[in-house]
Amino acid sequence: MARRKPWRWKCGPHGARVVLRERSYGSNVQVGAFDRTIGGRRWRSLKFKVRGVDGQLIPDAVSRAKEAALDLSTHLIHGESDRNEEVTLGELIALFQRDRVPAMRGRHRLETERELELLRRVLGSRIRVQELGSREWDAIRRLRASGTIDGRGQRLSPDERTPTAERTVAKTLKALRQLCRFGTTYRRNGRPLLAFDPTAGLQLPVNPDPGGPVCTDDEYSRLLAASQGHQMRVGNRNMVPSYLSTLLVLCAETGRRIGAVVALRGEDWLPNEGSHGMLRWRADSDKLRRRAVTPVTPEVREALERHRRTHPNFHDWMFPAPNSHGHISVALVSRWFRCCEKLAGLEHEPGFGYHSLRRAFATKRKALPVQDVAALGGWKGTQVLMNLYQRADVDAMEKVLLEGQKVELRVVR
Repeated sequence: MARRKPWRWKCGPHGARVVLRERSYGSNVQVGAFDRTIGGRRWRSLKFKVRGVDGQLIPDAVSRAKEAALDLSTHLIHGESDRNEEVTLGELIALFQRDRVPAMRGRHRLETERELELLRRVLGSRIRVQELGSREWDAIRRLRASGTIDGRGQRLSPDERTPTAERTVAKTLKALRQLCRFGTTYRRNGRPLLAFDPTAGLQLPVNPDPGGPVCTDDEYSRLLAASQGHQMRVGNRNMVPSYLSTLLVLCAETGRRIGAVVALRGEDWLPNEGSHGMLRWRADSDKLRRRAVTPVTPEVREALERHRRTHPNFHDWMFPAPNSHGHISVALVSRWFRCCEKLAGLEHEPGFGYHSLRRAFATKRKALPVQDVAALGGWKGTQVLMNLYQRADVDAMEKVLLEGQKVELRVVR
């Protein structure tokens, strides 16, 4: 059988020659031209194929690829080297901070500013963005994972270093990728600042165990009892006993993120709609910026009605911040949760917090329509919900095991 050869085509005179190729038979077509900075041909993907599933060349795709190659060769002949070849990391970061960062809010904006500062310190402001590759990518990953640098890119002494989690390292690399993708969409003089994303194809670190702990029914009962039976003190602030119990009930029974729960207003509670009332989730407090109205359980209705009777300012923020304007912060209620853990006699496990109630909400509803579970809890889609939040449990595994014994297996040979 004859070996299938990848398609290849070239155009242009010496010094401005452009080559088109399939890196492997049936893969995306690539375009390459000589780059003096690396002393060789630099390749980039055109992100489409010139060959169909039957192995035959597609005339329209071939013409499209040739037009791109001829256009690049013309620029090289006339000395019109791409403006993006001169883009430095410092220039790209400055444009990103001017156009994208102001639209970010709160914690997201602070984290982005910190990651940009790290990239500027580690890579340098003068490095050309298109020179970035696996070497710089791996260097950032190695420095962050080993704790050699902190969250702002400053080097630490050996006795100050602590290993960094894969998820934290991935945030830094995602910031670099977001920056490069911004460069491919930002246009100057009608042309993209970057012709392609130099981080495309580079792998992000993956946490081998991405899931966190799930709050069991027993742990939830103990937390709820502890929040109702004690007057806890955090720093110089006294906590209202029902405050935390209401938050716990809302997180456990709605499956929503704690950031959305603390941002609820009194007008978001719709007691006359649905069987037991409904809650309105605002887009400005949702992680995915989605507005939703969802039904609630009788437990949530009881908790909210009790909360409304005991808090005269319920019509404004349901959970107002003590001694300040706005709603209570996630950082403060997280400290309350840790105090409640101690009072309940629970040993703290990393990742155990309000989000463990969200995982429990998803796991309890494994046998129900996944689209409805995702809509109730505010998940973007069903894949993350099923792969990360819904966990295997002993009762469900035993049921599967026993039900499988009742199936009579008849194999057709």
